[in-house]
Amino acid sequence: QSQRLWQAPDGERLKGKRDRALLAVMLACGVRRHEAVDLEVGHIQQREEHWAIVDLKGKGGHMRTIPMPSWVKQILDDWVNAANIRS
Repeated sequence: QSQRLWQAPDGERLKGKRDRALLAVMLACGVRRHEAVDLEVGHIQQREEHWAIVDLKGKGGHMRTIPMPSWVKQILDDWVNAANIRS
């Protein structure tokens, strides 16, 4: 069900790429809505040959490091590149 959800937006349009990336991050990484709002490009880092969301301020002000599957990173990269986001 979650795969159908993140694939629902049109991946050919910029808005669809954005929506797919957001849904993939939230579903696969367990990022909460308020954490997704605060997510910045700098939070996404490679650690020990794996991608992760690093030092994200979570519930109760706790800092979290969240593993990111490579397929989510690819979807995120597709949107970031299409939207010409650099920082």
